[in-house]
This record gives sequence, C-alpha cells and structure tokens, in this order.
Amino acid sequence: MKIYNNIPLLIEKKEIETIKKQLDEQIPTIIKEFNMYYKTKEEIKIEYNFVENLKGFNCEGSLYFGNKLIKKYDDIDLLFLDINEMILTLLYKEIK
Repeated sequence: MKIYNNIPLLIEKKEIETIKKQLDEQIPTIIKEFNMYYKTKEEIKIEYNFVENLKGFNCEGSLYFGNKLIKKYDDIDLLFLDINEMILTLLYKEIK
C-alpha cells in the first residue's frame, strides 16, 4: 500500500494545478488497490473539489459507490485514510 503525499489543509491558488495533477495520478491507483481487496458489484469513484475559504483553498473529497454518494470529506486525505483503513481491516481479519 502506498502512502500518499499529504495534501495541505490550506492551498494557495498557484498550487492547485500541481495538486490536481497529483490527485489525477493517485486516484486510479487508490481505486485499483481497493478493488484488489474488495470485489464489489459497482466500482467506487472518488471526486475532488477545491473550495475557496478565507485564507486560501482546501481540497474536499467525495466517495461514491457507483453513482451513490457514500461520504463527503472536508479534507481529501481523510478519504484516503478511510480507504486505507478498510483495506488494512480486511488484511488484519485474514491473518487472524
């Protein structure tokens, strides 16, 4: 399992394109890793959005199962942590 680069909580406007590129590379890998451990009828989908706040921007994330929204995250790193926790929980159950 890869440890992903931490997305800053506050992002400057000039950093958005770099972070978009990073996320566009990471998200397919995350989905592929998830699918290695969970066989589901529909694939998960991860979407992100940059939201402007008083001091800059932040990156929100949304986790979908097919077209159904499962959970919206104020910080996309929390979404990645949840997926990693699901995988680790499954692996832990297998070794017990």
